[in-house]
Amino acid sequence: MQGKPVIGKVGVYYINLERSQERNQKMIEQLGSFAYPVKRVPGVDGKLLSIQTINQLVDYKTFEIVKGVPAVLGEIGCYLSHLKCWQEFYESDNEYAVILEDDALFDCRELETSIKELLKRSNDWDICRFDYTGKPMQPFTVVLDNKYSIGKFSSCSWGTAGYILNKKTAEKYLHFALPIKMPVDHFFIRCWEFDIKLRGLYPQILKQSNLYMTISGTNGLSHNDNHNLKFHEQYIKLRHYFYNKCMRYGYKLGYKFY
Repeated sequence: MQGKPVIGKVGVYYINLERSQERNQKMIEQLGSFAYPVKRVPGVDGKLLSIQTINQLVDYKTFEIVKGVPAVLGEIGCYLSHLKCWQEFYESDNEYAVILEDDALFDCRELETSIKELLKRSNDWDICRFDYTGKPMQPFTVVLDNKYSIGKFSSCSWGTAGYILNKKTAEKYLHFALPIKMPVDHFFIRCWEFDIKLRGLYPQILKQSNLYMTISGTNGLSHNDNHNLKFHEQYIKLRHYFYNKCMRYGYKLGYKFY
């Protein structure tokens, strides 16, 4: 699916599972008149990955520390789907990429206008998110010509339904992406680690139609056969508590510089 050409070398990549044809059709309808070239990226279905592949890709111990619970197959599939988009973008001649999940809801014209405004201020961000939990901190760093602003985040903020990033950021993500140590929305917000400017568009221009994508199912890599499960879960929660305390401190310290 191709839109009319514009200056800026922006590519739009949306993630969609082969089995989610209804969502694919919805994205085609939403993006049919978009000003930028659009490409469907087949999502990675975590349920179809072999245990050998998962063992090679996932750092289970670190994942449990970060998330507080074991990795589930849908999270792994979601992570790999975004990684696939970054790789396709990095290998293209596009300078910027808009990444969308197939349950993203948005007004095509508003999103298109906001992207054009963001490109005018591309020195103010390396990745700018269109959806997220919470709000960027006040005051906003940049006020765009339309009704939106670019802001920093004052605390951990999740969500991967839509964002725009430059090639430098994609390169850094690809370099550090494997093994998988956390969900993708935990990974790509680590601006202090990657030396990138993470920003959010405010107010949010995009939302998800459901809480999770179809690739973010709940089929997990379970520890139900472990007789010490209760103790194990408490241990994970304790590690997760201290990890998040450090994360919050890191955000407050990191955003003094990023």
